[in-house]
Amino acid sequence: AEVYNSRIRDRIWTPWLRWFLSRSLTLSMLGVPWPQRDQITNQYPGGVAQFIRDALETVVTKLPFRNNYFWRVYIQGHYTPECCPEYLKPENFDRLKAGVVDHVTTHTNTVQGFLERQDKPMTRFDPILPDETANHSRMALYAWSNLIETINSDVQQIKIIKITLEKQEREEQALEAELEQQKSEYSADLARKRVILSGMVASRVQAESELDDLATEANSMSDRIRALSEMLRRQQEAARRASSSAAGRRPKGGLKPYSIPTAWRGGFSRPCDGPITSGFGERFHPILKRRRMHAGVDFGAGFGAPIRAAADGIVIMSGYSRGYGNCIIIDHGGGVTTLYGHCSARLVHEGQAVKQGENIGKVGATGMATGPHLHFEVRRNGTPVQPY
Repeated sequence: AEVYNSRIRDRIWTPWLRWFLSRSLTLSMLGVPWPQRDQITNQYPGGVAQFIRDALETVVTKLPFRNNYFWRVYIQGHYTPECCPEYLKPENFDRLKAGVVDHVTTHTNTVQGFLERQDKPMTRFDPILPDETANHSRMALYAWSNLIETINSDVQQIKIIKITLEKQEREEQALEAELEQQKSEYSADLARKRVILSGMVASRVQAESELDDLATEANSMSDRIRALSEMLRRQQEAARRASSSAAGRRPKGGLKPYSIPTAWRGGFSRPCDGPITSGFGERFHPILKRRRMHAGVDFGAGFGAPIRAAADGIVIMSGYSRGYGNCIIIDHGGGVTTLYGHCSARLVHEGQAVKQGENIGKVGATGMATGPHLHFEVRRNGTPVQPY
């Protein structure tokens, strides 16, 4: 027992051996019947491997040598009356011979004697107890067949599981690739939207600035128109006085001095062909999302389309401003003026008298304009009023 505990036990009972002894294949090769195996597995703590270990350690370490027929047979080669299996002891042997276990045939009390009485050589696979061993062999063969079927079934199941897992892995890889593509598209779309948003913010700021400048210029234009109209009125008065004083001295057949037109009394004609795209008054700004005052009306027309004088009058301004671009202002008398903005070309000059319907310029997009059109205003004493 001391030698076994100190030198043999730890070397033999390794985890691998315990695993090997618990396998169905190992027990089938050893000829352990299925019912006995299941009983040990279900009832004995530690299962079959622990049962074998406990039985072997009991034989090796706990049974006295004189009563240990395992060691007697192993060392001496035969049993003794004092040390033999229970069924070979004198009190039990007669019952065995009488046929209580009639499928067992006894030959001798030693293994060596049994071998000497055999008619033919024996191999290590030949049974010492033919009936019992044959029964065990049939059970082992049955167990082996069941084990093979179980293994084949497990192999097929493993193949099916493998195919399923490989399919799932491919699907997951496809989903991951699709997700990465969506993430890439989302990032690109987000970048584009940020650029658009940045441009919209810049456009809003620019539009705010331009509208503020245009409102400021429209207010200053009122003062400018009043000043120009007053200057024209004084010129008209001076011209009348000069004309009256020279009337008596005018030679016969001479040219009449230039006559200043009186205040316009008729209606205004359309200054440009094309529809009205934006009316007079408060309007909703698409970028600023709020209402702003529009001092005139916009006519939609192509670049270079002719612009005509809405009524008779005198040109008091033909020049460029930041908001209106190329701009023409005609005084029609009585404090009424018309303004023509964003022209691509001006065909009249300051001080020139024009007739209703006369071409005075061409449609364009100069100044604060997003496209070619005519901005037309009617002002009374410098204040914008509804043209039509």
